[in-house]
Amino acid sequence: MRAERENKTKVEMAAIGLFAEKGVVGASVAEIASAAGVSQGYLYRHWKDKDEMAFDLFARLYLALRDRFQAAAESEPTTRGRIAAVIREGCRVHDEDPAGFRFLLTTQHQHLGRLPAGTHTMVDVVRGIIAKGIAKGDIGLADEAAATAVVFGIFLQAATFDLYGDLGRSLGETSEVLAAACWRAVAGRSAA
Repeated sequence: MRAERENKTKVEMAAIGLFAEKGVVGASVAEIASAAGVSQGYLYRHWKDKDEMAFDLFARLYLALRDRFQAAAESEPTTRGRIAAVIREGCRVHDEDPAGFRFLLTTQHQHLGRLPAGTHTMVDVVRGIIAKGIAKGDIGLADEAAATAVVFGIFLQAATFDLYGDLGRSLGETSEVLAAACWRAVAGRSAA
């Protein structure tokens, strides 16, 4: 039982690494099996095909990140603190697991729409922060969708810069700058 769990973990880590490096299409089942030290048949005992494996891994990583965003937001009493906490947590996750984060970033368009209808997402977490902030008068950008897009845009563009080696430091080292930029962008006149 323990060896089975260890093998499955090896396969998942190998797949995430290869998917992050080569994309889901570019990584083969043979490469994943070889990197994990298992047979290709082992993979097919757990997943119907590579696409099912990729979606399964995406969903688990994405929902775990959503939960971390939610917990980070709930740890702060103010709108500004909640936005900063989410940005810091996203940066922390990125720096802890760059391959997993890159996999999420590069495959989100392929997989996000496959989550079950009604799934509470990271966007919902941030949008909830924004909605409460607008209701309290903390946020001057009164369009929930636009303000949510601004927060994600700032954070994800920095992550994309890192992906291409253009950031020059870890994402975590920029977390406070990013959090401040997000706040200024959505708070409007109350950002001071």
